[in-house]
Amino acid sequence: MDLLTTQKLCIGRSRQQTPIVRSLDLRIAPGEFVSLIGESGSGKTLTSLALAGILPPKIQVLSGEILWKGRPLSAKGSAPTAGIAMVFQDAMTALNPLMKVGHQISEAITKDARPCYRDHRKDVLETLEQVGLAPPEQIYESYPHELSGGMRQRIALAMAVVARPELLILDEPTTALDVTIQAQVLELVERLRRELNLAVLLISHDLGVVHQYADRVYLLYQGTLMEEAPKQRLFAQPHHPYTKGLLAAIRSVAQKKRPFAKLLGHPGAILEGCRFQGRCPYVMDRCLTEEPAYHEVGPSLVRCHLMEGRDA
Repeated sequence: MDLLTTQKLCIGRSRQQTPIVRSLDLRIAPGEFVSLIGESGSGKTLTSLALAGILPPKIQVLSGEILWKGRPLSAKGSAPTAGIAMVFQDAMTALNPLMKVGHQISEAITKDARPCYRDHRKDVLETLEQVGLAPPEQIYESYPHELSGGMRQRIALAMAVVARPELLILDEPTTALDVTIQAQVLELVERLRRELNLAVLLISHDLGVVHQYADRVYLLYQGTLMEEAPKQRLFAQPHHPYTKGLLAAIRSVAQKKRPFAKLLGHPGAILEGCRFQGRCPYVMDRCLTEEPAYHEVGPSLVRCHLMEGRDA
């Protein structure tokens, strides 16, 4: 059984005619590393907030379901879910500057309004050691401003895993870190995944990171799933024009003299037809009026008229 699934999930403002995230079907198995990619504004973070039950005010699940081990979560997506933890983009803003980090990690263990920090000190120290922060006793008594960016990111990760969740959501967890620290944090996540049998949902713009760590990839464009595929398949044999455009923009050191590829056009409000119509080099008349269906092409799921007849 999948750990978490969504069925036709639509997220947006209650009075908004067009949802921000539209009819999203997503699944994550126990211990699986899944990545959600797409341009800024495509609905990646909003999807993760809905899964964690912490949607911002005035944004709600309009329709569809989020299932945790086959059971539906709150219809409004407003209540935090046991078993799901999240690491946010900027660790410094996610931490309280007035509290010692050990106390902040302790708060993640209990739901009590006033946790007894002494009761959880041993668990917190073990978790600090687990995420590679030493000496743990000194880190426990530190304030966030006394730690480096990489150390604060590890504190945020410790807060997420100290209660032993089954699903860890990472929203651009290495955005503000240099390349070396980024690699260390990602290797730490991968090690914790193996040791704790964690499922991981990674939201990232870095396709190199996705290629290295993910098992499966979901590609969103303007809140709509365009392609889902196993990692190796997506990078070796992309099908959707949007996927091809993104991968063509990657340039290796050996290709440094090759001009960067770019997607034509600009994202715009699409009320009917394919949402990628304004930027697609293969656009047809039917793309302007008819929304594509999903087509199974081998292990890939592709939302594109070009795939019609290629279903496998």
